[in-house]
Amino acid sequence: MVTLLTLTLSRLLICSVNASTESEFIKQHIIAFYELNATLKNFENKLLNISEKDTALKYINNYSLSIEKAIAVYSKYKQSANAPIKEVSTDLSKILSDIMQNNHELLGKLIKLDLDKKELKSECKGLVEKNQFISNFLKDVSIGICMATVKERPKNTNQNEQFSSLTKTERDKINKLLVEKFGKEISKMKKENSSTPYEYSCIAIYEFLNMTWNFEKE
Repeated sequence: MVTLLTLTLSRLLICSVNASTESEFIKQHIIAFYELNATLKNFENKLLNISEKDTALKYINNYSLSIEKAIAVYSKYKQSANAPIKEVSTDLSKILSDIMQNNHELLGKLIKLDLDKKELKSECKGLVEKNQFISNFLKDVSIGICMATVKERPKNTNQNEQFSSLTKTERDKINKLLVEKFGKEISKMKKENSSTPYEYSCIAIYEFLNMTWNFEKE
C-alpha cells in the first residue's frame, strides 16, 4: 500500500512539474516575442526609410540586443526533459542566431565603409528582406510550442476530445498575459493577418489554447 501510494504521488508530482514547465516556457516565450515584435517594427520602419548611418547602427544594434535576450531565454530550455520544448528552443535559438548574424554582418560593413545614401538604403533594405525570409520559419516553429501542451488521449475516450497537460488555471494565466501584451483584441485577431512572425506566434498560441480542451486536474 505504501509503495502504491508513493507511486501515485510521484506520478502526480511529475504531471505537476511538467505542466508548470510548459506553462512557464510559454509565458517566457510570449514575453520574448512581444518585445521582439515591438523592436522589429521599429527596426523595419527605420531601415526601410533610412537616411543616416548612425540611425541604422542604432536600430540594428537594438534589434540584435533583443534577439540576444530572447536566445538567453531559450537556452535555459534546450536541455529540457520535455522533448517538444527542447526541440522548439533549439530551433528558435538557431533561427534567431541566423538573424543576428545578418545584423552583425551589416553592422561591421557600416562601421568599416563610408556608404553614400543610395548604398546605405540598398544595404538596409537587403538586410530587412533577408531577415524577413529567415523569420518566416518562426511561424512553423510556433506549432511545436502549441504541441508541447498536448497530452496523449487516455484509452476509452472519445476521439474528438482533446487533452491538455496544462491546468485551466495555467491556461487562463497565459490568456491574461496575452491580453496584457496585445490587448483584448487578440481574441479577434487572426494569425494570417499578423504583421510579423512574432505576432503570428502569439496569436497562434492564443487560438490553440482557447480551443476545447480537457485540462489537467488542478
